Amino acid sequence: VFAFITSPRDIHRAVLQSRTRWAGAAGAMVYLPALLGPNHAMQPAADARIIRQTAQQHDRAMIARLVAAPPAVIASQSGPGRLGLEGAETTYPEYFSQYPEFTALWQQYEMRERVGSFYIFVLKD
Repeated sequence: VFAFITSPRDIHRAVLQSRTRWAGAAGAMVYLPALLGPNHAMQPAADARIIRQTAQQHDRAMIARLVAAPPAVIASQSGPGRLGLEGAETTYPEYFSQYPEFTALWQQYEMRERVGSFYIFVLKD
């Protein structure tokens, strides 16, 4: 299982109770609010550049892990209530589609259902 979230607060109890193997140890996409959130335009250019470089390094490492061992289930949080992304319309799959490796990986998944603010994607048979 892998989840695209900005804060683990929404799924922490489910993670603990699921006793499922999670595909990554990182708890959140902590830099995405800095890239996409309402305060993005107020950052000094040098800070924005450092955030983008850090984000791209993290993105590529995460995508490489997912490509090497595609999880059976990916949950992707959407809509309002994403901590730090209030008002941002971009979905996680849209954001990560800037990477061709992610686009190829994402084609292996299909959406099954929505649970609360999460869309549940499963690996195609």
